[in-house]
Amino acid sequence: GSLRKGSTQEWEYRTGRAGTKGLGTVANAEHETIDYQQRKIDTSAQGTQMVATVYDGNWFLAANDLAGIKTLMDRVDGRLKDQENTLPSDAAFRSASAHMPASHAMFFYLQPKPLVEKLVALRAATGTSATPAQTALLEKMQSVCGAFGFDGGKMRDVSFVGMPKFSENRALSRSSLAFGTKDTFFYADKLMSSGQMPDLSDLNALNAFPVAFKNMMTALSAAGITKEDWKSAFDLEIGLLADWGGQARWPSVLATLPVKDSAKAKRIITTLTTGAAAEGVSWTQQEKGGALYFSMQSTGGFVSITPIVAVSNHLMIVGLDPASVEAAIKRGGSSSSELANMQNYASASNALPEPDQAFGSTQSAL
Repeated sequence: GSLRKGSTQEWEYRTGRAGTKGLGTVANAEHETIDYQQRKIDTSAQGTQMVATVYDGNWFLAANDLAGIKTLMDRVDGRLKDQENTLPSDAAFRSASAHMPASHAMFFYLQPKPLVEKLVALRAATGTSATPAQTALLEKMQSVCGAFGFDGGKMRDVSFVGMPKFSENRALSRSSLAFGTKDTFFYADKLMSSGQMPDLSDLNALNAFPVAFKNMMTALSAAGITKEDWKSAFDLEIGLLADWGGQARWPSVLATLPVKDSAKAKRIITTLTTGAAAEGVSWTQQEKGGALYFSMQSTGGFVSITPIVAVSNHLMIVGLDPASVEAAIKRGGSSSSELANMQNYASASNALPEPDQAFGSTQSAL
């Protein structure tokens, strides 16, 4: 770690010399001062754990390794000129930092891959192993970068996650934005990869999934519905929205999926609900306004939830109450979006580069 600008005296004045040494203060630790290149490195060690701190010109440096802090000092003082081993020479860092604002109060950068490798090695050493699901997402992340600052008295932050492009060769349409309202406090759109869909013909491969999901996929397979049928029935851009109106006790949540073939889509959902009925979960069907509604019996309890799926000629919507789903189906025919017309959403969206894989927006629901 490092802090720049300001003198040693100023740093000690603001934190206190004891506060500086406190970075390496632990119970029963051994303290030592080591001379290196006319600088004094303060170390605090207990067993294999160490914290080393040093003032180097206008820099205050801290590290958990003595050799590491010496290398850092050599770079600060210009004795070590290994530009090929520094972050500015790393392609992933350059790509991530290019998305950050030029002026900021705080900046961070992370490469998840070394952490995943250490996690896998640690779990192996303790006799356990990480499952593919636990490490798959982190392994795909090439970089994580963020910056925070102030602009006109307001706090602004920008985050960036670098991942390989895995979806089909197409752009994110943000089609579910049309269902956003002035009460929408969360909105997200994401392109899914066809490669992420399980092969319905391989029942053994479905054993890796939760029982409820496996049963649904097995019902599709038994009805002769294939992965290709699903791809031809639905687009692979999923939307998620959450609204909380002023008079509502609880937020309403909607998931959307564009429909390419209404007949196939309705057959698939009919098969899924019929299979669920065989497991003791009752669904009813009702056609209204050209859309087919599948409703599950209310779960009752403190919060009454009635899961409902609606399939129209161009859209599938999944929600937790009939009123919100029916209202969304009606909004689907509108050419404008209340959410898109809101100033907060528009200003935040315009400040970001055009997304091609995923997009998300959230604001206070209070």
